[in-house]
Amino acid sequence: MSENKKTKKLLKEFSKEIREGIKSDTQKKIEKSKSELQTELKRHIDVVSEGLEDKISTVAEMVAQNSENIEIMKENIEIIKQGLKTKVDYDEFATLENRVSRLEKKIK
Repeated sequence: MSENKKTKKLLKEFSKEIREGIKSDTQKKIEKSKSELQTELKRHIDVVSEGLEDKISTVAEMVAQNSENIEIMKENIEIIKQGLKTKVDYDEFATLENRVSRLEKKIK
């Protein structure tokens, strides 16, 4: 084999080894970056999730408090309704006032 052909063959083999080495290194770097990205993403999701859990807990407490307040308001409305049933409305009051006036006139 001529010297030129041997050189070309060696260069070809060397190029192939370099390409395979670069490809292997690149794949390792990609895998490392992918792993680091997954770890960072998981940490970020955990932080966001924790914040959301706190907010949801706060909203749940507010809803519970509002529900209690609504129950108290319902009870108060029921008391007011019962009180209104025993009172006279305006028309009945006007009628009673007329009757009292007539009775007063008869007495005088």
